[in-house]
Amino acid sequence: MQQWKWALGGVVLGLLGGCASLPTQYFSLASPGQIAAAESDALPWSADYGMRLKVVSIPAEVNRLQLLVRDPAADPSVEILNQSLWAAPLGDQLQSALAAQVSTLLGAPDLQQMTVSPSMPVRDIKLRITRFELIWGQGTRLDAVWVDQPPGQNPARLCQAHISTVGTQPEVASLVEHQRQALHQLAASIAGAGVPVGSPVSGLVLKGGCT
Repeated sequence: MQQWKWALGGVVLGLLGGCASLPTQYFSLASPGQIAAAESDALPWSADYGMRLKVVSIPAEVNRLQLLVRDPAADPSVEILNQSLWAAPLGDQLQSALAAQVSTLLGAPDLQQMTVSPSMPVRDIKLRITRFELIWGQGTRLDAVWVDQPPGQNPARLCQAHISTVGTQPEVASLVEHQRQALHQLAASIAGAGVPVGSPVSGLVLKGGCT
């Protein structure tokens, strides 16, 4: 009997050891195109103004290194994935991804990344991410509101976008890729003054506009 107990204890410890050794995965919202542009020395700026975009807030519950995923079957509870981490704080990733993409789409230098003439006109964009969700078996949700202040004496615009994607694959990497696509569409909307630019990718729904 004592030997049986020791054997059972060894099995339990082995299982616990296996759980403890699960590899940690890191995820980034930066697209390959964004990384290539950041490494490029030739930046073709076509706009006659600079751009300054600031993500001023994101939902507090997702402002962590661990990915947070909703399970519709267990709603309203959420799952914190301790083995699936953002490669950098989520707020920083959203800031860098959106600023880089909007800068490229506008053809305007990102004034937070480089020094230009103080006399250069500035387009100021202040953005709040109000919803950032990864949902098992459904896809992603991304909502944002922003104030777009064009250069000169032009009036500021208040804009919003509600973006959802559809994805049934129960994989973290798939959900991150869907949210990356949603961010790309959000950047296109910001660059187009809140008006949808081009055709959204398949399975992506975009609503929004400016006042």
